[in-house]
Amino acid sequence: MGQTKRHSPNPRSRGATPAKPHPAAPAHNTHPGHLIHSPPPTPSFRLSLCDLQTLGRAAGFDLTSATPAEPLAEFDHFRAWLERGFHGQMDYLERGAEARSNPQALLPAARTVVVCALNYLTAYPLPNVAEDEEPHGLSAVCGRRMAADGAAAGSESDILSRISRYAWGLDYHGVVRRRLKRLKGLIETRLGRPVQARLCVDTAPLLERALAARAGLGWIGKNNCLIHPRFGSFLFLGELLLDAELECGAPTAERCGRCERCLQACPTGALVAPRCLDARRCIAYQTIESKSGQAPDVRGYLYGCDICQNVCPWNIRAQSRLACNVREFWPLPHLATARREDLDFRDETAFRSFFRRSVIRRIGLARWKANLLA
Repeated sequence: MGQTKRHSPNPRSRGATPAKPHPAAPAHNTHPGHLIHSPPPTPSFRLSLCDLQTLGRAAGFDLTSATPAEPLAEFDHFRAWLERGFHGQMDYLERGAEARSNPQALLPAARTVVVCALNYLTAYPLPNVAEDEEPHGLSAVCGRRMAADGAAAGSESDILSRISRYAWGLDYHGVVRRRLKRLKGLIETRLGRPVQARLCVDTAPLLERALAARAGLGWIGKNNCLIHPRFGSFLFLGELLLDAELECGAPTAERCGRCERCLQACPTGALVAPRCLDARRCIAYQTIESKSGQAPDVRGYLYGCDICQNVCPWNIRAQSRLACNVREFWPLPHLATARREDLDFRDETAFRSFFRRSVIRRIGLARWKANLLA
């Protein structure tokens, strides 16, 4: 919270005569020329930002902050993005788009949005895509790690290098939601009362990256991802809308500078300008969201794409000093050791059985086969 300075007049200024206070008078000066302008009262929060961050760590999050449940100025940018058609066939972004302008559209009683982040940057190295737009470099590492974890030696696979990192482990929706529920309980215990709340993980109509940036969890990079100076951009976000007024964080400065590695590395030109993505060109969109039955030009990717994140200096620095400690996000062994022929499923049942715990199951067999054959 900002502080208001106390303004004390100079007793030597023109028209001001120091007056001796009466013995029974209060200690402060009450002469009109000596009025003291007291600062406005500072809100008394029953849960400070520091306490909230401690509870966030106890609930299993790497980063936790809060921001007022107020309208987002970033909504104008989002609406202009929709009007340009950059969302492609993601019609759900248009439905109820206005609700994304204000968190209170989801919970009218909301006073605060608690924003949490969970790192999923595993120990597997980032592919070197700065010199080669094709993903590569993971197969030998995967083989060694799977052997070390008890998997069959020699089952080296490059499948993980063709799948976006966020889909390597268990479906993140459930993992993040369980931790949000835990955090809600901890907040209620600290406040000493039940709270009216709504838990949001990715699927709710919220501009979650804008909320995270406003809460001070990082800045929006030129690749449209939220970037934290320590954790980079490989972060899952979750939100807790509360009817309680908590102490909030403050935005941080943008630190991309003149770097444009993400724009230069995108093989399809989907990043048409800094912080402006034409999703129709994006490999992630083509392998996940596109409803076209035709085989897209996805440069060998099977699900999603991480090129614009892999080349980011903040992620390179992050991987050199930390790794994901959430076991649920470690690569599923049967996926990491799979060969390409293992993924040519005969029917929908086989596909869903293989990906039963993975977010990949959402795209269905038809889309998967189109990606596999592309």
